[in-house]
Amino acid sequence: MLKKIAFAAAMSMAPTTAHAAWRSATSTHFIIYTEGSTQNAHDLAARLEKFEFVMRTLAGVKQPGSPVRTKVFMMNSSAAVQATMPFGGGSGVAGYFDGDIRGPYAVMTRSDSGEEFALGAETVLFHELSHQFMFRFFPAAYPSWYVEGFADFYGTMTIDPKDRVELGRPLENRLMAFGGNNWLPLTKILGARNYGDVGDVGMLYSEGWLLVHYLTTTNKRPGQLKTYLDAINNGVSFEAAAKQAFGDLGKLDTELHLYSGNAKQQTLVLPFKPIDTGPIQTATLNPAQDAMIGYDIRLFAGVPASQVSAFCDRVEEAAKRFPDDPYALGLLTEAQRLAGRNDAALATITHWIQVAPQDGIPLMHKAAITIAALRGAKNSDAAQWKDVRGMLVAANSLTANDPRILSTYYDLFAAQSAVPPVNAQAALVQAFDLLPEDDELRMTVALDFERRGELQQAITTIRPLAYRLRGDADKSPADKAREDKARERYLLAGEDAKPVSPRTVLDRLERELHDKDAGK
Repeated sequence: MLKKIAFAAAMSMAPTTAHAAWRSATSTHFIIYTEGSTQNAHDLAARLEKFEFVMRTLAGVKQPGSPVRTKVFMMNSSAAVQATMPFGGGSGVAGYFDGDIRGPYAVMTRSDSGEEFALGAETVLFHELSHQFMFRFFPAAYPSWYVEGFADFYGTMTIDPKDRVELGRPLENRLMAFGGNNWLPLTKILGARNYGDVGDVGMLYSEGWLLVHYLTTTNKRPGQLKTYLDAINNGVSFEAAAKQAFGDLGKLDTELHLYSGNAKQQTLVLPFKPIDTGPIQTATLNPAQDAMIGYDIRLFAGVPASQVSAFCDRVEEAAKRFPDDPYALGLLTEAQRLAGRNDAALATITHWIQVAPQDGIPLMHKAAITIAALRGAKNSDAAQWKDVRGMLVAANSLTANDPRILSTYYDLFAAQSAVPPVNAQAALVQAFDLLPEDDELRMTVALDFERRGELQQAITTIRPLAYRLRGDADKSPADKAREDKARERYLLAGEDAKPVSPRTVLDRLERELHDKDAGK
């Protein structure tokens, strides 16, 4: 029930090593942190920039990426990865990837396990970055099989020293799934609105990967995949879109089943001119960053609600060693806010502003605490609300293009129980454009469109998220009860114990639009 997406890559449980200095490499789209060498950080940043370039080239993406970089934390072992997770992770977890208002991030091991059928750490990271690429540049109502098949296919990308790219390498763990008698009829795979519509999610992954591989690397059915996806996003049902695009689904099922036993599946080899990775700056972290980066990772991953007070105590103790360091003060502020110690947070923020007067983030935190206090007191003093607005305007002028500042500006007006003005909505949409992988931000944008009666825009915004997740209506009462109990146990600080289901919101919006069009 953790909100994080774990990489179950069967990595070895190597013991943790003595602490080594953390180093970083900052490129156009990524920031790499590693306990390895500076060269190690630089090389991963270069490979990730090449991956980004290839994905953009193949997809024809021209627009610049978000200035919000993806942070990648490289740990010494899978045991170290699991130690960063809210509840200790689990056996075989090699890393995880997620994105919230702090930005997209991944925690992964620095090396592969060497096991014969294990997924390489970098392959798994490429898989998750493929998901991120899809939903950042091409958000749409993708079927579950295609979401996973796309990420599996492009996740195996290799780029050799001469920048020759190979796509479609066989995934042994997927091919092994075809050895039994677990084949799911393709009609079931193609008609699945979400993961809960199939009984065997592992086969959905495997057959989804195989179908993407078949339709991409062979010339058997040119253009049919695009026809299928276009039909779905024009409102055609999954089943009808499949028949419209692929024709006789029984014939496709037979073709794919035969393809699953093909020992020499084709790969695509694409030669590129030397790929310019752009500037990559490396550094050794300063003492405060080196000592406290573990708390930073935990703030990304989430702190269990039951442990947040003890966590804050540890951060406060660690931060005492670095009283004038902006990084330490920032982590301290976040921990204190998470623990509800707002008076202490305000004192920390006051000092943070003194030592980093050109940073807009402390002003954002001060504004957020003030907004919560004014809302809690049902304060309607226009002058006080105006003062908070001034804080956020100043914060944005100091630190532009930060989703936290922009979304807090929207929250300022939403907290006053009024429809936020157009400029506040624009700030929210800008935050979402900067960070489309933040599911909560996507939900807020959709609800704002609904609030304004812009139902089609709301549907377009929420649909990609709703189709990725299993809806409450798909679950049996027993399953729902188990999940509610698990959610309570695994509740992270700052999360809603009973979040609204994106599928529930989508269903409501579609009913509202239908009634509106019918004149009801």
